Amino acid sequence: SHSFEWKKWRQEIFKRDNVVYPQPTGTTELDHIIPLCLGGSNEEDNLFVEFAEPRPGFKEKDKLENYLCDHVCSGEIDINYAQERIARDWYSYYLEVYP
Repeated sequence: SHSFEWKKWRQEIFKRDNVVYPQPTGTTELDHIIPLCLGGSNEEDNLFVEFAEPRPGFKEKDKLENYLCDHVCSGEIDINYAQERIARDWYSYYLEVYP
């Protein structure tokens, strides 16, 4: 079934990233390096285990992703620029957007 395959796939990515599986609910997220809304994929090489704590964590990255998706969609930010910046160092980009 689909949910079993998803769980097995998640376990493989946790193992690859050397993170014990499972983690307590709400402490980790399987995150996209380049978000889907910016043309990213669900391929393994675009996914990583991200923690909520210590900060910055996935909550801050999600905030940046929402900002970028809105601004790329409206044409204010170039998609290639957004992809490159979020993939290279999302946190420095976050600090520019939310100083």
